[in-house]
Amino acid sequence: MYRLDQARRKWNPMGCQRWKTYAMALVIAAAAAGCGGGADGPGKAEKVVFSEEGFTEWGWPGPYKKISDESIQWLKDKKMWPLKIAYQSPWSGQNNVPLVEQQEGLLAHRGLEAEWTAFKSGPEIIEAFLAGQAQVGSGGNFPFTSLLDKKAPVTCVAAQSPNLLHATLVRNDSQFERLEDLRGSGATVGVVVGSSGEFYLRAAMEDLGLKEGQDLKLLNMTPPELQTLPKGVDAVVIWDPTVTFMEEHIKNARVIDSIYPYNMYMGCYYVHSEIVEKAPDVAQALVDGYVEAVLWGRANPDDVVADMLTDVNLAQVPKELLKDQVVKYNNLYQPTFPYPFKEFWAKENVRIAEFLAETDVLSNPVTEETWESAIDDSFMRNTFNRLGWAVPETPPWIPEGWTGEVGKAPYPEYASEENLDEPQPWPVDGALTKRWEFQGEVFEP
Repeated sequence: MYRLDQARRKWNPMGCQRWKTYAMALVIAAAAAGCGGGADGPGKAEKVVFSEEGFTEWGWPGPYKKISDESIQWLKDKKMWPLKIAYQSPWSGQNNVPLVEQQEGLLAHRGLEAEWTAFKSGPEIIEAFLAGQAQVGSGGNFPFTSLLDKKAPVTCVAAQSPNLLHATLVRNDSQFERLEDLRGSGATVGVVVGSSGEFYLRAAMEDLGLKEGQDLKLLNMTPPELQTLPKGVDAVVIWDPTVTFMEEHIKNARVIDSIYPYNMYMGCYYVHSEIVEKAPDVAQALVDGYVEAVLWGRANPDDVVADMLTDVNLAQVPKELLKDQVVKYNNLYQPTFPYPFKEFWAKENVRIAEFLAETDVLSNPVTEETWESAIDDSFMRNTFNRLGWAVPETPPWIPEGWTGEVGKAPYPEYASEENLDEPQPWPVDGALTKRWEFQGEVFEP
């Protein structure tokens, strides 16, 4: 598993009280509903200095492209001004993007006035989106599939936190060393039923031949309950940042299995489809701002943490944990990771839809074609063209010569925080189509 630095491994949490405070921070709903962000108008944007090559220090090519007056008026007529953006505070693998956008004025530079609101879960964002209280959102593959099931006017324009760590954890003194050791044990495994955690666990059980009832029992629990690993529960399944918090900060558990062979997790950055159709320059500004936030985070990881701490829901989260998540899910892969590969993600995420259909969660069929039609990669193509980046044929975590087939798990090993000792090099041969500058260094194609 990727380790940030030696000092981080020696960090010692300030006892159980800080642990409890962090748990509380993850489940604050009232505060999240109104304290996660504010209006960010064009007046907030400070002047940005461009180099002689025409780039910011963090690699964005100037000048900024402003959205049109016609699009602004259209948003106002549709009562979408300022644009409402919903994100998840506890999902610290991705919330650096909206917080950086807000704190650094990245959308304001493009003439777009936005208002950010933090929510504690994907289903809450779905409710806000369906009610017209948000026009832009982020969420995992499960919530997005639910939006497709409800035939919501939604378009995924970028991938978020791909391959977010999900894991099975046991107590440090547990007899279990691998997931297959649960065979015949009758162990109780805590999991959020209906979540990406349950999907991973059931895929692993099928691969290993583990039977519910015979080998293990599943217990539906909430994320705050899972991270305490309570008495009577032998193992828990949860996702980052909780996995890292448990294993490396409070050190009450260790990982015995992970999601990677069974599911390539995807988060979606999505936009109301009417904006895509009627005000495409707004959708383009959102994608440009997203990628610029990724680049800003690569150049300024400590400042990203400072921006994240402006969210009241993250104020009690250890800085070291936030830094860990920024490095893992913003800086570890090559910065092309947000590209929403339509065919790739449709093949992987239709498995989610099939799982939800089997459990009678979906009301309508969500097929591979449904998923593919809900992804629009044209805006990201435009962004890459502006940057001078070539669109890669595969995501950066798929190694050359990989023998797996997307959509058919278990998968052979691919790049993840579990096996990368340092961030992937960038740019690599063939990655650029024109000159690009980052932190004062000019790269040629």
